[in-house]
Amino acid sequence: MNDFKTFQDEQMTQLVAVLDEIRNYAVDELDSAPSSDVAADFLVKLQAVYDDENFRHSYSILSRCLGSYQADERDSIPVILARVVDLAALQKQTEKDARILGSLQKLLDHIELECLRLNRMDEIRNLAKVSKTQQEQTSAIAQEVANDTNLLESKVQGFHEQSITILGIFSAVVVGFMAEISLFTKGFETLTPKNVYALLFYCTVVGIIVFDTLFMLIFFVAKIAGFSLSVNKHAKESGLWLFRTFFNYPYVYCFNILAILGAVLLYLANKY
Repeated sequence: MNDFKTFQDEQMTQLVAVLDEIRNYAVDELDSAPSSDVAADFLVKLQAVYDDENFRHSYSILSRCLGSYQADERDSIPVILARVVDLAALQKQTEKDARILGSLQKLLDHIELECLRLNRMDEIRNLAKVSKTQQEQTSAIAQEVANDTNLLESKVQGFHEQSITILGIFSAVVVGFMAEISLFTKGFETLTPKNVYALLFYCTVVGIIVFDTLFMLIFFVAKIAGFSLSVNKHAKESGLWLFRTFFNYPYVYCFNILAILGAVLLYLANKY
């Protein structure tokens, strides 16, 4: 039994060596179809492999051998081997030659079948690779679409907030100016050379009230819309209220201080 296994291994080693020669010939030659001399040389070597009628080539070893070749190398072997089989069929057929021809035909059939199987497996692997690439591209596109959707939603939400802010500010400004014009109109109706300082004092006080009222309206609208009226990029949120608001809204304090000073001076001018 061990002697037979050793014999089989030796013959398969010779067969694989012949297949390697056929592969190397196909790589070196642009034309896969061999000449008669080359085909005859391969036929002699294969006849030596199959000379013993007890030898049966191993399909598993053939599979491993063909699987180690490149696809183009593997596909060229059946072409050359078919030429060798055709040459063997044309020779004078003794009983031994007929048996070897049958073995070579089986070898060709098994190699063609294995090449077909390996090519299908390569095609499946390529399809799987393409599918994986497409899946990754689809995932990337889906992520990009999701990011664009989130960005669009944030812009839409910001648009609504900005619309509320603009409408609120516009309404506050309109109401404020209407109230200011109404108060100023009433004041100027009583304007005389004797009460000019008193009227200016009155207008200054009205201006302070209107300015502070408009600021408060705009401040609350900005809070609702999520905006800040602070002169600094990051509003200060700690510390005493007086210093904190002066840091965030110095223009309010400056206007009120100057307006109050002006009102005091006008009051004194009117009195004396």
